[in-house]
Amino acid sequence: MADGDEELAAEGRETKEQTGVEDVHEALRSEEVTIVDVREQEEWEVDHIPGAKLIPLGSLGSRAAGELPDRDARIVVQCAAGGRGAQTARTLREMGYEVE
Repeated sequence: MADGDEELAAEGRETKEQTGVEDVHEALRSEEVTIVDVREQEEWEVDHIPGAKLIPLGSLGSRAAGELPDRDARIVVQCAAGGRGAQTARTLREMGYEVE
């Protein structure tokens, strides 16, 4: 993990931005939630959460509006270690989305 990713992951943990696995499972069972996977295609192909949307971090700006039209929908961001997820969550919030 690059130094910047490590800092973002640590920031996410410190500010409680990370959502636990149990919370995500409960959200998937009880209500609508959009899971945005910001990993790369190669990582996605190894394994991913069924129903998640693959939007690699590098294409978030150009794809968010088309892929995530409802800015009030509950969004959970998935990445490999936390850095990209924290960055994505911050970016989506700045764009007006509700992100956990």
